[in-house]
Amino acid sequence: MASAPIRQRTWPVLALVLLSPAAAAIIRKLWPDQPVFIESLPIFVILFAFLWALPRARDFPSYIALPIAIWFGIQGIYTIPALMEHPVLGVASFTVRTVPLLMPIIAFAAIQSMRDYQSVALTVGIITLLALPAGLVAAFWGDDGLPFWLRSIDSFSFAGSERRAGLPALSFIFSTPAVLSTTVGANAFLAIAAIRSPDLPATWRRLFWIIAIGALLLLFLSTRRGMLLVGAIGFLSLLWGSQGKSRFSGKTIVYIFLAAIVFFLINSLGAIDETFHSSRLDFVTSINLWSRFNDIFLEFWLFWFWESPFGNYLGFAGPEANALGIRTHEAITGNVEVGAAQLLAEMGLLGTFGLPLIVAAMGRSLYSRARGTNVQDTVLTLVVFMAALFALYYLKEISILAGLWVGTLTFWATPGVCAALILQERQKPVATNESRGPLL
Repeated sequence: MASAPIRQRTWPVLALVLLSPAAAAIIRKLWPDQPVFIESLPIFVILFAFLWALPRARDFPSYIALPIAIWFGIQGIYTIPALMEHPVLGVASFTVRTVPLLMPIIAFAAIQSMRDYQSVALTVGIITLLALPAGLVAAFWGDDGLPFWLRSIDSFSFAGSERRAGLPALSFIFSTPAVLSTTVGANAFLAIAAIRSPDLPATWRRLFWIIAIGALLLLFLSTRRGMLLVGAIGFLSLLWGSQGKSRFSGKTIVYIFLAAIVFFLINSLGAIDETFHSSRLDFVTSINLWSRFNDIFLEFWLFWFWESPFGNYLGFAGPEANALGIRTHEAITGNVEVGAAQLLAEMGLLGTFGLPLIVAAMGRSLYSRARGTNVQDTVLTLVVFMAALFALYYLKEISILAGLWVGTLTFWATPGVCAALILQERQKPVATNESRGPLL
């Protein structure tokens, strides 16, 4: 009797790609003058992984391939005028914007089982576990005592310092607090989605809870209020789906209680200097959401609607122009801060409405196909991650989906991960889909 073929481990490929921005960040910190081009090195890792994945992703679903292909084509069209105006900017922008679109295929080929997904989430979550000690040091004593490679890059500052509103803004190995926050925010969602997955070992469940709660703590310390809100939405997703009213185990309640104590101590005793905020929590709650929407999102979007409703060219309003020292518009710096405005300035109404529709279509297709299976809740949390991160990019933080960050690559890998889990679950006998779900 012939033995069953040994299944090769493919998930390390996806983990390696997702961790490549972290490696690039360390190299940039140690490189003389800390040049920004170092952060583009993950492009080569993605391309090699794509060549590996292409022959292994023959069943890649059309409901993901078609939206990705449409967005790829739209960006390709607007690359043509970019090449005519600034050839180097056109090549750089097209590469940085389209290479992450290969992530769904890589993820689809790498994830062959739920255990593969859990392994990727745990491996990438190591970033959060390693950042926690540095975060606690910065929280109580400030980040001045941390080595230079655990602080923000030399060219970054909040009004000439590494503090935001008098609060230490943790960057860890990454260039800025924004990059750290996007990274650990993605870690939190991957961990929460894994917690909701079936057949999760108890030890792994504890580790995922530590990663999820630790990521929320690091978001609190990064001073990035938008990403903190995204992280909180991740925890709220535990209450949604087929197991929305799941029982929480006693150990989970203990974890949450201990985490609440740490948050309280940091908020009460943490390092604060020269600020009119009485605590970190006061800083977080001081934000005026209506003012942000009206004065930033709406004002910038309307500016570019009247300025160029049909767009200009790819890279016109992106970070690539700044990195290359190219001035594309006299008011570009002061009037492009939100993703919606960037899309409108570069690709007009086609871009500013096209990308939200593409993301929404993928999310709807994924969750509708996951319903009624054991992976429903895991897919739901990952779709919520896509929606929350995209909303933050679209309404406020332009940099979230405009760079080669861990969070950005995780965002684009999510459709491939979900599609792979759904395909594997649908291929199982119907009887195996009858599950009461995991105990959180």
